[in-house]
Formats: sequence, C-alpha cells, structure tokens
Amino acid sequence: MAEDIYQKLARHLASLGMGYPEKEELLEILRENFTPLEAEVALAIPTKVIPFEPDSHAVFPFEMMEEVIKKVKVIALVHCPCRATAHLIGKKQCNHPLENCIKYDELAEYLIEKGIGREISKKEALDVIRKSEEAGLVHMVDNAREGIKHTCNCCGCCCWSVGTIRRKKIPRDVLMATYFLRETDQEKCTGCGECVEICPVNVIKMEGDFPVVDKEWCIGCGVCAIPCPSGAVKLVRKSDAIPPKDFKALHREILKERKPAA
Repeated sequence: MAEDIYQKLARHLASLGMGYPEKEELLEILRENFTPLEAEVALAIPTKVIPFEPDSHAVFPFEMMEEVIKKVKVIALVHCPCRATAHLIGKKQCNHPLENCIKYDELAEYLIEKGIGREISKKEALDVIRKSEEAGLVHMVDNAREGIKHTCNCCGCCCWSVGTIRRKKIPRDVLMATYFLRETDQEKCTGCGECVEICPVNVIKMEGDFPVVDKEWCIGCGVCAIPCPSGAVKLVRKSDAIPPKDFKALHREILKERKPAA
C-alpha cells in the first residue's frame, strides 16, 4: 500500500513543468523523506504551476542580452550552482568566476531577500555579461522573448547544458534553442585559429588555413567573434523561428511535452 503511494507520487512529480525523472533513485529519496501520509499530502502539489526557472533554455549573443537587461527592473548576482557544485564534490577546479549568474525582477527580489544574491545595477550586469563573453562563457536564458528571469553564463567544464553539448551527449536541438549560427567571411579570415581556442563547445577546427564549423553542434553564442582580429566571424539567423512570447507561453510549451499525472 505504502509502496503504491510512493510510485504514485513519483509519477506525479514527473509530470511537473520542471519534472523529476521517474527513476528508482527518486523513489528512494521519497521513501527516506516522506511517511505514507506525507506522500498522500504531497500528491496535492499542482502540476500546472509556473516555476521560477523552466528547463527550456536559449542561447543569446551579447546584443540580445543588452535588450534583456534594458527591460528589467531588479537584478541580482548569484553564484553559479554548476561551478559551486563542482567545487564542493572535488571535481577539477574551473578558472571561470563563481559569482556570475544573473537573476531578474521577482526571482531577483526573492534571492536578495533570502541573502542568496546581491543587487547590482544594469551597468554592472552588462559588465558581467561582457567579461563572461570575453572569458568564453555562453549566455543561457529562458527561451522566451519577454519576462526572462535569469541568465546563466555557462562554461563547458562545469555547466550542464554547455558541457553536454561539448561532450556531444545530447543533440543540440533537443537540449536548447539556438537562433543563430556562426559563419566566416573567408576574405577577411587570417587563419589565426583564435576562434578554435575559445569555442566553448569545441565545434571549430582548422582545415588548412581556414576554420570550419560543425553546424550540427554550433550553439550560435558568438563567443568566437570576441578574439577575431579581422572581424571575419559573424552570426546569421538559423531559421525564422522565434522564442515563445513570454514566461507563461514557454511553460505551456514545456507542459505539452510532459505526460499528464496519473
């Protein structure tokens, strides 16, 4: 009887917008932390509530990040959870800054109130974005045109999304939305190879004197344009697709891909 309750709760949690994977590990966590009665109560958790951070992301270049920051009212700077976790479990140290995840408006206010983040100005936020890009980090945001709540400046060594693409574990278009791809002006390119070194997902290789991009895995972050001495790198639209209008529309799209609760 009790076991049925835990399995039912696991299926229920798997149907959330931020759905937990319905695996044996989840059942073990539920058994250890909930009595059968508490599990019954937890079944009342609504499955349609919009979470703070949806699990569908998009890659934005610097110019688009300027527009995001221009529209928000409150900004908080917090530690990167991926790098913090890597440090805590003793993985290879990452040389990228720990404090460079940015949250906006309601989420920012919550984190500032709880002492998890500190409030910064729009100028400071743009400085964080600019320095992150120069360091080869990727700007990951909620996949929406309006009401974006966070920006993670991701590396390929610690951060889950970019690292997964770097290791080619999950196809790019399954994991994230990309709206641009990198192209190279052959007449301007000097063949210096700087873009190969900085690419966060390792999809650029030199073939002779010319850099070649694997467009199946390129995430269109624009990081490779930063060190280019001749301005040969440019971003072009991948397609005519646009992000969902806002946070609510994004969440509805996520829920469509989830199985309904049993």
